[in-house]
Amino acid sequence: MIRSTIPISVAIRTAATKDSIGPAWVFSAANDGWLNSTLQKNTGFSGTRFISPDNGDESSMIDTLSKSNERSLIITENKHLFRLCNWLVKDGFRRLPKALLVLVLEDFAMHGEYYAGDTRQIGRILRIPVLEPATYQETVDAIGWGTHVSEKTGLPVLIRLSKNMFTEKARVFYNHSHADPEPAGIGITHTVSPEFPDSQEIMLNLSAQSDMNRFAIGSNRSLGILACGITFPLVMEIKDKLDLEFPVLKIGQYPLPGKLMHKLFAECREVLVLEEGEHVYEEWIRGYFDQEQIKGRLDGTLPRVGELTPPVIVNTLLRR
Repeated sequence: MIRSTIPISVAIRTAATKDSIGPAWVFSAANDGWLNSTLQKNTGFSGTRFISPDNGDESSMIDTLSKSNERSLIITENKHLFRLCNWLVKDGFRRLPKALLVLVLEDFAMHGEYYAGDTRQIGRILRIPVLEPATYQETVDAIGWGTHVSEKTGLPVLIRLSKNMFTEKARVFYNHSHADPEPAGIGITHTVSPEFPDSQEIMLNLSAQSDMNRFAIGSNRSLGILACGITFPLVMEIKDKLDLEFPVLKIGQYPLPGKLMHKLFAECREVLVLEEGEHVYEEWIRGYFDQEQIKGRLDGTLPRVGELTPPVIVNTLLRR
């Protein structure tokens, strides 16, 4: 059903309600006016419980979530994520509710006073699924899909979203029908933890099947593009306007899908890695593929810091 233009924050709460997710929890310091005021102004967040890390309230929040055994949503900023995850992993993720989504709002420009690192880095270290929506619609869809992933793996799912997208308005519709995917091969991950090996296997299969990871073909194999999150729609628009034929692999769910990654590197002479924030996966995949083949922030093809704006991407592609 097509909806009128509404704030994405409200669309997320509506999607969560449709997926039978209980009242949202907000893990935010009491003096963080931006997040608290944003949610308190939205009637869709009535019943939201505000928890402050300043008071050590996270332990009571985790206890309440584990006892409720219902689908749950926590909203926080990435500067509080490490503190929150410290509590989630205390018992090896054994005290989680039926499903747990953690919506992490991040400053992709990396120049905020309290920038605390890339959400994907924490997800990679903890070996838990991370979703990185590319569009407003995909952000709303990520609630239903993330719930499915959490229930299948028994792990919390991090959803990485820019602060700007959270407060902007868009037209979206709701569609949360998710069939159980069949296994589709192993992706790229760290050594499987002995504490939850089955979850790791399921997590990899879900990533391989996810619509958030897909391949856009192109005839010019001199360069392939690995486009993470919100860089994907930018790249596709630039490709259309400039009539470029580079293949593009869209990444919106981690761990990385192994078969699609190998396809991209096997077919293309060079691969340009586009990711907002830190060069998390550009650095990591250098241990799996030919380093001379990988282009991005680390080798100077892209600026080492700053957002990947359309002019930056256009200038980079036109130089190839």
